[in-house]
Amino acid sequence: MEKKTVTGVWRIGWLLVCFGLVWMAGYAGRVSASDAPAVPPSSLLHQFPFTEPEFETLRDAETIDNQAITALAQDTRGLLWIGTQNGLVRYDGHRFRKFTYHAANPFSLVGDYVYSLLASSDGQLWVGTISDGIARFDPASERFERFQHDGDKPDSLSGGSIWAFASDGRGGVWIATDQGLDYLAAGSKRFVHFRHGTERSSLLDDKVRSLLLDRAGRLWVGSNSGLQMLAADGKHFETVVQGKSVRTLFQAQDGKLWIGTREHGVGWLQPDRAATAVAGPGQVNWLPLAALSHPWVDGIAQVQSDQIWLTTIGGGIMVVAASDGRVLQTLRHDPALPGSLALDTLKPMLLDRSGWLWVGTWGGGLQRTNTHNRLMRILRHSPKRAAGLSHPDVRSILELANGQVLIGSKDNGIDVFERHRGLVAAFRPGRSPGQAGTLPDAAVLALAQSSDGSVWAGTQEAGVVRQMPGAGWVAVPGLPAK
Repeated sequence: MEKKTVTGVWRIGWLLVCFGLVWMAGYAGRVSASDAPAVPPSSLLHQFPFTEPEFETLRDAETIDNQAITALAQDTRGLLWIGTQNGLVRYDGHRFRKFTYHAANPFSLVGDYVYSLLASSDGQLWVGTISDGIARFDPASERFERFQHDGDKPDSLSGGSIWAFASDGRGGVWIATDQGLDYLAAGSKRFVHFRHGTERSSLLDDKVRSLLLDRAGRLWVGSNSGLQMLAADGKHFETVVQGKSVRTLFQAQDGKLWIGTREHGVGWLQPDRAATAVAGPGQVNWLPLAALSHPWVDGIAQVQSDQIWLTTIGGGIMVVAASDGRVLQTLRHDPALPGSLALDTLKPMLLDRSGWLWVGTWGGGLQRTNTHNRLMRILRHSPKRAAGLSHPDVRSILELANGQVLIGSKDNGIDVFERHRGLVAAFRPGRSPGQAGTLPDAAVLALAQSSDGSVWAGTQEAGVVRQMPGAGWVAVPGLPAK
């Protein structure tokens, strides 16, 4: 049975690729080849929003299996760094190597609970921990340099968890901590602190949670109380959003700044406008909470030019339109589908330079999907997928002249699909043998359509049957029943 199910999945995948080719060839056939516009491969996926990408779970019992993945980064050499609650893991595409704290080794990791990562342009890796400070990894020596809070030194690192980093573009680094915003200049070991104070231009909140240096060189600071931008003087902050815990920040290809929050979902703004005036209620475009699978957004990535992916703490992944934030699809864990998300509680997400999207789960390890696979999607059967296949064993496929797709199964008749809506109708066997107008057999092994619009079905036990437009199924006389 397992082999048959896999065959059905392959046929559906090939069907979607063929549909893309047929659709493009049909369009180009109405104009000259030189005038035919190029069809972006990603646009074909919008025709099948009920299909899903395949997620692969990476396995390594000693490092990432069933781990909570806390942070992800890719360094200048292309190596993937993975933060966990039990150490730092490096993946070279073949092997995993784990780095941990050793009390007797001052050049080991500063602490095992990794909370944040930054791969800087000079090849070094910054590692933030939940309570033990920061470690800076030198790839040449493979040693860690430690930075920790010292109550007797005012210019030491602030205490508490290290939530995020941002490079200043000049070798320095900004650091989000539980006690405010820190800055460490290139070549320095003295930390500059920014704190919440009585002035309106100070930090909104010392509990800083996210950082972003945008393409114009402006620093954006997300805290438990809102979003601010560092002023041009480098000392004061301009408040953009208040009353929302900002957990993640991302700048899209079109320049929009996306804002992920803990309780208020996600929104976006135009950073150039926010830089010239305090953002009013209408300046941030918040997505309606009712349209989201979960209000806590913890990771953002742009998988394609027209798609922003959002990881949530309990709602899987939401795929939204990069242009206006419309929710295009929600990807959830499904125990019936091996290639679905391992969990719905997700943390970091990273699109690497080769096109793999890495997703860190909170207890289900590390997964990835190939974003370059834009023409082939998988349609499967699951009790949780109302718009999917009604049966896992696919035996026949037919695209009708009206664009609908008929899919014949081994034991449940014919599913009728539309490209944008999924399963819209079905032809099932009658409740009693020989019931007029219904399929006489649940196993449909072949499908075809003739020029008069009639649909022909080859069955396993009842021979060939025919359905003329607007009529029921009738047996074709003169042919063997099997």
